[in-house]
Amino acid sequence: MKTRADEDSKMTTRATGDAGSRTRTDEDSKMTTRATGDAGSRTRTDEDSKMTTRATGDAGSTTRVYLVRHGSTAANRDVPYRLQGRGSDHPLDATGRSQALAAATALAKAPIVAVYTSPLRRARETACAIARASGLEPVELAALVEADLGRWEGLTWDEVKERYPQEFDRFMANPGTVPYLEGESFAEVRIRALGAIDRIVEAHRGRSVVVAAHNVVNRALLSGWLGSPIDRARSIRQANGGINLVEFEGDRATVVMMNSILHLLGIESH
Repeated sequence: MKTRADEDSKMTTRATGDAGSRTRTDEDSKMTTRATGDAGSRTRTDEDSKMTTRATGDAGSTTRVYLVRHGSTAANRDVPYRLQGRGSDHPLDATGRSQALAAATALAKAPIVAVYTSPLRRARETACAIARASGLEPVELAALVEADLGRWEGLTWDEVKERYPQEFDRFMANPGTVPYLEGESFAEVRIRALGAIDRIVEAHRGRSVVVAAHNVVNRALLSGWLGSPIDRARSIRQANGGINLVEFEGDRATVVMMNSILHLLGIESH
């Protein structure tokens, strides 16, 4: 495990986008599904009962979103790495469970009022560990699911390049706007995920919440808040179990901390 000092320099980077003017998709309506019991059992009730805590502060209050990447799975630790999108629903491996518990311990000191998660098992298991530490239950949001990798799901990058050389070259030239073959682009992922984040922030003004998501989802979101072109989103580092902190004040989002991994020291990582 290596400490990344250059990540720390990004802690004060300010987003230039409008946090209040995101495109909303039909996925957002699913943010009212709450976990009840184990990670594989969910029930749906009325939306008003699913928003665990309504904001009591005024519109200028700071809302803090702790954006977490799920812990590692066996696929994350394969060498060479295999692409793992929404079509792969792997559980956390032993290292991933340790990473999730470490993130939960770190976030237990924050005044968390709600935990949201992608419906994929690796994110749900990470969210459950974090939620338990704060006496909460995670809420699944379909809009936070990992990118659709299309025909490249489960392949290594070398296999993609060998089987689909032209599509590979087009993707690498413009990875933000050119989609994975028969899948989604980073730009498309950003649109749907931002809709969910906007709803979360609106529901919890002045509070602190956790969002457990994925590598492509987190990088697509962070690139927008950093004011970075979407084609550069792939260069953003997101470690398994890493924590980002984004603060929302009115219509402005500020990336305060990115890819914090100090809580993961001593845990084997990919």
